[in-house]
Amino acid sequence: MQAHDDLDFLISYTKDLFTTLNENFNQCKVGINVSSVHDSRVSLRRLMALVDVLAYLHPDSKEVLAVDKKALKKLQKRFSATRDLHVSQKYITDNISSKCNTKEYLDFLTGEASKAEKKLANKLNGIKFSSYLKIEDSMIRHASRKPTAVSLPEILYSSLDGAFLITIEKIEKLDSSNLATFHSVRISLKGFRYILEILYLIDK
Repeated sequence: MQAHDDLDFLISYTKDLFTTLNENFNQCKVGINVSSVHDSRVSLRRLMALVDVLAYLHPDSKEVLAVDKKALKKLQKRFSATRDLHVSQKYITDNISSKCNTKEYLDFLTGEASKAEKKLANKLNGIKFSSYLKIEDSMIRHASRKPTAVSLPEILYSSLDGAFLITIEKIEKLDSSNLATFHSVRISLKGFRYILEILYLIDK
């Protein structure tokens, strides 16, 4: 892929991700459900992975891009409590309900999920998506800048190497008595996955 094609891809990919996020965001405002929450989080994770790639491409802008990523992460965390409850409901239904009576606990989780969904809806209704268009503009500006002496595939491989090494370090520090260490590995693997996804899209 030529340099100008790299830039065209980054610009198009950024716009597509924000369009998808906007659709998911609006869907959540209409009605929160398992799919809308999950899809919103995935869109945000993809955007954060792209910010990491842009930071590799333009190391002189790492601080600016870190602010963009922080804002995206803050929005993503708003969905966390609701998503955790949805995941718990599905796991228990799929893996435990056939072995023992889980009705009472599932009823409890359903009630907690309903509360979390209402709380999330209230938070989202107080947010204007237009405020995130500034982040889109920032990312497009960086995506439009030609990097010096490197190609996008080279940067992606470097990004993947970095994400892989961080993941390995976290795996080596896994502590069976500390669930937070397992969560940290999961997050690193997801970051690796979404950078790999960008490389796959370029090579298609």
